[in-house]
Amino acid sequence: MATSLYDLRRQLAEVIGFHPDNLMSFMFHATYGYKIRHVPRSLKDVLRREVHSWRRDYAEKLGTIIVPAPVFCSFETMFAFTPLLALQRNI
Repeated sequence: MATSLYDLRRQLAEVIGFHPDNLMSFMFHATYGYKIRHVPRSLKDVLRREVHSWRRDYAEKLGTIIVPAPVFCSFETMFAFTPLLALQRNI
């Protein structure tokens, strides 16, 4: 795992021309979503139960969702993402 992680970090560093001192400890930023608003602590358990219930109810109906391999991109605005490196799928 450590070798795969190092190789991925090395590839990303080469593509973007960024060379931190230690690729094993440097963390690249990845964004997966945005929080729209804070969920009050009093509602977190209820929300978690509802989400799990929804997943159970709809998992069979929705079937398998195939997600393509990720692509490392650069961007200056949230409207254009320039692909730099297609990451390998290891499934």
